[in-house]
Amino acid sequence: MLNIRYISLIAVLLFGGIAWSKEPVKVEANNGENQTQTEQRGTKETPIFINGEVRTKKDKEEAKEDAEERKIKADTDAALVKYTKYLAIFTFLLFFFTAALWWVTYKLSKDAKTTSERQSNEMQESLTIARSTSNFCASILINITYIRL
Repeated sequence: MLNIRYISLIAVLLFGGIAWSKEPVKVEANNGENQTQTEQRGTKETPIFINGEVRTKKDKEEAKEDAEERKIKADTDAALVKYTKYLAIFTFLLFFFTAALWWVTYKLSKDAKTTSERQSNEMQESLTIARSTSNFCASILINITYIRL
């Protein structure tokens, strides 16, 4: 929960900083005082917008080249879609196997911990048995030396 708070605070500071770093645009009002009377815009001779369809004249060779370019682009786009599909499948498989590897590693670490605890207990038992055997042998040795004396 604490990490989400830090992330949201950083996001707010970043986006707020971006918004504050932009200077406001100053627009000066122009009431047409600087425009001269002789300047005409949007006349029939020099229109601002062209009404209707605008067509260019192409000869057959240019039309054939354009059709060929469109076909090449369509083929390229189809290949791009195919390879993007392969990339998506590969990425999904990579995700799946990475998750499987994580799961197996997690289970292995749990098993290693239980095995180490078991081996530690067995080693403690072995040391206890060795200590008791050593004490027993020492007591026998002490009794043998008393008997010989």
